[in-house]
Amino acid sequence: MNLDAITHVVHVLANFGVAQEALEGENNVNLSLLPMIIHKLGRTLHDILDAVDDDDQVQFYKILFQIHHEFETRWGNEITYRVQTHPR
Repeated sequence: MNLDAITHVVHVLANFGVAQEALEGENNVNLSLLPMIIHKLGRTLHDILDAVDDDDQVQFYKILFQIHHEFETRWGNEITYRVQTHPR
């Protein structure tokens, strides 16, 4: 992997570091931020993936595509809320 690809990956992963810092506060209840953070991370990954030239930045594109795929597999491609009902 070339230095350019590594630099780009570090930039992408920094977004996850910011999200972690927002959720790790001990004095505040931060769980309510989780849906917004997941949405923002997903949107950011999607936007960066769309902006990358997959012919010019092949290594970075492959890594970013895998990160984006894993993110969507774990969190879905959008956040939806629904009321769950239990049969009686």
